[in-house]
Amino acid sequence: MSEMHRRTYARVGLGNLAKNFHALRGLLPNGTFVCPMVKANAYGHGDVEVARRLEKEGVEHLGVALVEEGIKLREAGIKAPILVFSLFEAFSIPVMIKHNLTAVASQWAQLEALKTAVKTPTDVHVKFNTGMSRLGFNVDDASQIKKWFEANPNLKLKGVSTHLLRGDDAGVPGGDSESQLIRLEHVVNSFSGMNVIVHALNSSGAVNFHARIKNSKELGRGQQWPMGARFGIALYGGIPSSLEASDLKLEPVMSFRSHIALTHRISIGDKVSYNAIWKAARPSVIGVVPVGYADGFPRVYSNNAEVLCRGKRVPVVGTVCMDYFMVDLTDIANGDELVGEEVVLFGSQGSDTISAEELAKRATTISYEVFTRISERVPRQYVG
Repeated sequence: MSEMHRRTYARVGLGNLAKNFHALRGLLPNGTFVCPMVKANAYGHGDVEVARRLEKEGVEHLGVALVEEGIKLREAGIKAPILVFSLFEAFSIPVMIKHNLTAVASQWAQLEALKTAVKTPTDVHVKFNTGMSRLGFNVDDASQIKKWFEANPNLKLKGVSTHLLRGDDAGVPGGDSESQLIRLEHVVNSFSGMNVIVHALNSSGAVNFHARIKNSKELGRGQQWPMGARFGIALYGGIPSSLEASDLKLEPVMSFRSHIALTHRISIGDKVSYNAIWKAARPSVIGVVPVGYADGFPRVYSNNAEVLCRGKRVPVVGTVCMDYFMVDLTDIANGDELVGEEVVLFGSQGSDTISAEELAKRATTISYEVFTRISERVPRQYVG
């Protein structure tokens, strides 16, 4: 971590990252395709440091969304195969070839552009739309795609994939995942003899599917192992949806920390921050925390969140500003000077924890967004 001129940072526990990776990989049979996702700056955790640690732990593939993300990892010395899942443009292909990035094609224009640009044998994955209706070929195109690859031997079909729209029902008969994976099974059958990797499971899909196998519940059709997984939120200790059936233990990887930079003693009726949406109902001690919505602590937390200070919860009061927010320290002040005390926005302090999921619920969003919106001006401190 570079020198801090403001004591605000995200602490990233690489040891917990490694524990989560091995716990998740342990859900799958040996040899199953595993591709941790390090897109969006590794869900806000820092893509280079996360990728380096995952390589050290033996990861065989990494996934990104953007060509630029893959280039950044290569320039940092990452050697593992990197899959690019975005709708890349034709002009990006020479750069992808230069940096040994593996295309995941979702439309015919991408395949045709690859055919034009590629001069030596190159691996390609293809993605099918089985129900998500976002990226992917139509399932009816599978036979035609097989013929296309047979006619273009420089491009080797390495993998076939899809994306679950509701991974929490993986393994449930009659669920959306069953419907999608039945369609994927028909697609894979179209590529018989080509020895393709199949990957479809996201974090919730893999975790819930494994839990239902372990609990000997009836599984839906089209959901047989081995089936590769692209772990995302679970890798970072975030909780995938609907884990009631699972006993998997994941460790939080990131915490968000700052300090009390300044305090004010105010009187009854005094107002705090923009638009005066909070005023003191008692003589109060207000602390100023040097974090704002430009750092990833959004305005929706105005009068609508708590943070930890001295191991106790204190409320956010008034409107969150671009660079600051304020907290009511009255109940923990006891006449003490609190300037310099650590503040935890999410993470643990003392015996209490504020989780990313708690903050997400307050903002009517998901933990993915809590992590990824922590901006680049917040330095990451790597431990473990």
